[in-house]
Amino acid sequence: MTRWTGFGQDRLYVRNDADEAVGWWDLLADEGHPQTAAQATGLAEAVAEWQAIEQAAVPAAPEPEPEPIVEPVPDEPVDEAGLDLESPECFGSLLPHYAMS
Repeated sequence: MTRWTGFGQDRLYVRNDADEAVGWWDLLADEGHPQTAAQATGLAEAVAEWQAIEQAAVPAAPEPEPEPIVEPVPDEPVDEAGLDLESPECFGSLLPHYAMS
């Protein structure tokens, strides 16, 4: 079996042990296209076997980890400029002529 994807298609081409075309399967439409009506069952069985193997080979997607809960931080007195208003140096740096020596 050969999987082919291209131009918006996803197909599985099936050949028998004698390397003769059995048909192809449209994986997007989940629809078979056997070479002859007599090969329809063989094509469907081969594709079902392939799908079972593919599904077993692909591990299930892991569950997403929950987002950590962030505890709120208590508000601290900070003005919009990001200055610590409780710091004695705060006003001295803003108003040097009023700063105490």
